[in-house]
Amino acid sequence: MRKGEILGLTWDHVDLSRGVLLLEQTKSGRRREVPMNRAVYDALQPLYATARAALPKPESGEKAADPTGLVFRKRHGDWFVGQHPDGL
Repeated sequence: MRKGEILGLTWDHVDLSRGVLLLEQTKSGRRREVPMNRAVYDALQPLYATARAALPKPESGEKAADPTGLVFRKRHGDWFVGQHPDGL
């Protein structure tokens, strides 16, 4: 995966149940699925739990992750917005 693909990853493109990342906006313009290895899965699972706990799901009161929310943030919680991935 390219740096830009990773930093642009949103929760609606992370399929923990199947263990794949869904990439829609690739350099080639083709959609692709990237299998997660165990280290990636183990790193994303707690991030998802944190994102899920942060937002209420209105119809049931249950908490849910923002499906369009970016997966990765800077150390202090800011988003990687408006930065070219090569400069990170």
